[in-house]
Order: sequence, then C-alpha cells, then structure tokens
Amino acid sequence: MKKLLKGLMVLVVLVPMMVSAKEITEASEPYYLDGAANTFVANGTPIVIEEIDGVTYAIWDGGKQALNAGTVVVGGYYNPEVDESGNVIDLDSTSITMNSGKVFAIHGGNAIDAKVESYDRIHVNTINMSIKNADVTEISGVSMTYKGVSDTVVPAEMFDNAKEFYTADKVNFTFDNSTTKRIYFTSSYTYAKDVLVNVLNNSVVGETGILDGSVVVAYNSLSAGTNGFIDNYVVNVEDSKVTQVDGGLRVMIQNMEVNIAGDSEIDYIFAGSAYREVSKSNQATTWNKLGNIAYGQVGNMIINIAKGVKYNNIYAGFQFASLNGNSEYDKFYETFDDLVAAGLSNAKTALVTINIAQSPMESENTLESMISDINLDNVVVNYITEVKAPIVDATEGVLEVAIGVVNTDDLNIFLDDNILNNNAEVKDAINAGDTITTNLEITKIEANEELIDKVNTLLEEITGNKIVVGYYNIELLINNTTLNTTLGNITELTNPLTLTVLLPEDLQQVSEGYTRTYYMLREHDGKIEVLDTTVASDGKSLTFETDKFSNYALVYSDVLIEDDEPVIDEPVIDEPVENPSTNDSVGVFMTLGAISVVGLATATVVLKKRHN
Repeated sequence: MKKLLKGLMVLVVLVPMMVSAKEITEASEPYYLDGAANTFVANGTPIVIEEIDGVTYAIWDGGKQALNAGTVVVGGYYNPEVDESGNVIDLDSTSITMNSGKVFAIHGGNAIDAKVESYDRIHVNTINMSIKNADVTEISGVSMTYKGVSDTVVPAEMFDNAKEFYTADKVNFTFDNSTTKRIYFTSSYTYAKDVLVNVLNNSVVGETGILDGSVVVAYNSLSAGTNGFIDNYVVNVEDSKVTQVDGGLRVMIQNMEVNIAGDSEIDYIFAGSAYREVSKSNQATTWNKLGNIAYGQVGNMIINIAKGVKYNNIYAGFQFASLNGNSEYDKFYETFDDLVAAGLSNAKTALVTINIAQSPMESENTLESMISDINLDNVVVNYITEVKAPIVDATEGVLEVAIGVVNTDDLNIFLDDNILNNNAEVKDAINAGDTITTNLEITKIEANEELIDKVNTLLEEITGNKIVVGYYNIELLINNTTLNTTLGNITELTNPLTLTVLLPEDLQQVSEGYTRTYYMLREHDGKIEVLDTTVASDGKSLTFETDKFSNYALVYSDVLIEDDEPVIDEPVIDEPVENPSTNDSVGVFMTLGAISVVGLATATVVLKKRHN
C-alpha cells in the first residue's frame, strides 16, 4: 500500500510538469507585441508587407496591421513560452513577402531572446523571404542578434548541439531593388542546412562605397552570419552593389558558392570567413566558446566573377590569412586544441576555386589577395575569357557550307587550366584590366598543291565517286582586344570539340540508285587523316569532333547501290551441310535425273504386272 501511495505521489508531481511544456507545430494569428520591443510577430502565418497611401502594412488572410519604420518583423514565433522546460517550436514554413515600404528589420525564423534554455527544439523546415522595392535596415534568417529588441542569446555550452537545437532546413531569400545595411542568416550557435540568396536589380547592401576604405567587418556585409553552422551557402549577386561578401565571423560553412554578374559593384570579397589584419579586424567581438578571435571557416569554396563586374579584390579568409608569416589558423588551433571538433577539420586545406573574367579594380597592400599574392596548392585561379565563334543553327537552311558551334559553352569547358591558366600573358592582361577574347575562326581557303596531293592520296583509299566540297582553315586564337594583339594560337585541346557542318540543299540531293557518305579530312603537323562524321536524321547537317586546329577538307563519296539477289527460304536441316561447288551441283542434278528415270521404269513394270 505504501509503495502504491509513493507511486501516486510521483505521478501527482510529474503530470503538471508534462502538461506545462508546449509543442507548437501550427501557425497562429499574427500580432503586434506591446511595449518598447516594437516587434510584429507572424507566428508562422504567411504575410505580405507593402506600402499603401504612405503607410506600411502587414497583410495576411483575414487581417491587416500598420507597421512603423522601427518595427522588427518576425516570420515565426517570438517567445511563446519561457517559464517552463521542454518546449518545442517545429514549423513547416514561414513566409514574408515585402513588396514596398520600410521597416527596421525582417527575421524569417523564430525569435527567442529570454530563457532560451527552456526549449528542447526551435525549428523551421523552410524559411521564405522575398523583399522588393523596400528599405530594411537588417535582415536575418534562422536567428537574430538585435540587442534591446530581439537578441538571441544561446548559451555557449549548447554549441555542440547547435545542429539539433536551433535550426532551419532551408532558407530561400530574394532581395530585389531594395536597400539594407546588413544581411546574415545564422547567429548564436544556430544551424541552417541550405541557404540560397539572390541579390538583384540595383539592390544595395551596406553603406560604404567602392574603395572608400570605411568597411566595417561583419556589419556592412552580405554574409552567412555570426556564430553558427551552414552546410551549403549559395550567393547570387546581379546588377547590384554590395559592400562586402563573406562567410561571416565565427561561422562554419561546409560549402560556399558566390556568383557575381552583370553591372555589379563589390568592395570586398573574402574567400570564406571575413578576416582582416589586427588594425582592421573585429577583435572587440568575443565568441563565448572560442574566445576573442574574429574567424570563420569554409570547407570548400567557389567564386565566379563574370565580365563587367567591378570589385576591389578577393581576399583571404581566416584559414588562409597570414600575418608576419604566422597563420592565424595555426594560432587558433594552438590555443583551442581541444575544440578542433568545433570547426571544420579540412578547412585549412579546403579547395578554393576562383573563376574570374574581370580583373580587380585595386588591391590593398594590407590584405592578402587570393588572386595574385597567395601561392597555395589548394587555391586555384581560373581565367575565363570572352568566347567568340561562328554559331550555326541546324534547323535553318544555308546557301553554302557553314561550319561552327551550336553554342560557345563548350569552348569555355575546353579552355582549361592547361591552356589559359598557365599562360602568363593571359594572367597579366586580365590583372591589368584588359579584355581577353578567345576566337574560333573558320575560313574557306584555296588549297595549295601540297595539301591537294595529300587529300587525293588519301581519297584513293575511299570507294565511289569522290568530290571535294571545299578546303577550310580552323584556328583558335587568344586575343587582347584592348591592345589589339594576339596572345596565342591554340593548336591542340586536351579534349575534342564538337563542330557542326550545315549542308546546302544541293549537297543533300543524291542521284537515284546511289548512297552518299561524308568525310572530314584533317591535315595537322604534316599528317592527314579521316575524321568520323555523323549525319543528322534530316540530312541537313553533320557533326565531327576535333582536338587539333589547322587545315580541313570536306569530302563526299557516292557509291552505286547494287540490287540484292532474291532470298530463297531453305529447309531447316538438323545437321550442317556444306554448300556444293558449281560442278557438284551439276552432278547432283544428273544423279537425280537418273534416279527419276529408273523410278519411272520400275513403276511401269509394276503396273503391267498388276494389269496382267
């Protein structure tokens, strides 16, 4: 009886604790927080923000709320429960679409700023944010760091559990024709699996101008965040101005990709983490877990700079930076050797691939340039040239033979490190700001006697009526169009390039009773050979592959089609029988005739006997 009473007493104590914990998985009605916090909370309900008659509103299905310019807008929940333990927020999605207006900040996920340890999990599957034609001071994704407003403070001891505690699976963010001072996605030991960022159409991120020297690390920037983890971080900037692009401070990013194109201006691009030397680094910021070091790591990184982009330079991040010959990365691990697991074990030797078609505007002497100043095996710089080539359309008719490529993408693929990136003249020209083009030039030529003799000798090995359609010269040139000079003539590629030949209608007509085969003959370094060709099903074009550039001849051969002998079905024989020769066949016919005569005579004798 006593044991039973003790059990009931335990239940009486435990049941209220279990009931008090909340698990929030559904959206609820948005509302404006009271007091000085000045925060509007969507609670997982999709909202649209836009300016109407000079007033910025948040609008949702069944509701509308005016917002002032100092408002912080939260897509998820804000402190729904802080008094007990074991609480869970687990939303499928949040959605904020801003079409116009002005607010202080937009935060896509949940916002917790007090007693964060009372939660077991804070999670959103997909965070969607789209901001267009608007002015927003700061923008964040998974968590916020607005002191005095919504400052997320996750205890340092929860660092090791960040990927399970405060998380988002996907963050999709588009910033279109808008302005902001700062964009980041993680903070205070939070985690995002995949983050996709698009900054488009005259958007401005940060307040400083090109090369004005007033960059503040981790503030006027587009970054992954501060104090967190991201598995895959992709940034696309097009026709916009960004003060600084980086991985952030104290952020672990497994894979990072930056693509900058169009009429864009970027002050500083950091290969991974934002890091500057002592005089300019953010040393005042202390990360509770790892100390007073402004650092961050990226496992693998790709930076693509298209033609026409203006940028100061691409600088070394934390794991690649050095000061007076000493790597800050090494200093970090000497100090925090027991916390190596907190970082990315492969960061120091991770591959950084930089593809540039436009030289930097200027390089500061106090910063390490990833393009020219650092020689590391794991940093690869690829120089991309503008490609010019004859483009052919196999669906259109032509009056004479036309040779070219269907598109120029293949040329960029084949102009790899073995051709352009080891060319000192190309490197110097691109770094000098010159425009480099790679020209595929295909011209019809008058062949000399030597070439004609080589072609005719090879044609003797081909059956049928042979006709040489024309002789052509194909060259692949690297030109400095700024100085109007040729830097090189590429005569061979590491892999074959596919070229397309358009055939005029008269070449498509074949005389009745004949079949036509096309050949492409190539003469290179004194050797002539036949290349395989493939004719399109409609007969209007053919393709061939080549990895060498010099002289070519297009040839066709017409061969008479002989009538096929009629096929006679033969009886199925179990055992194979050798076919007799012509003489053997005559003997067989004579033997069969004799047998027939004997048989006929025998039959006559038998009939006579029966008659008698």
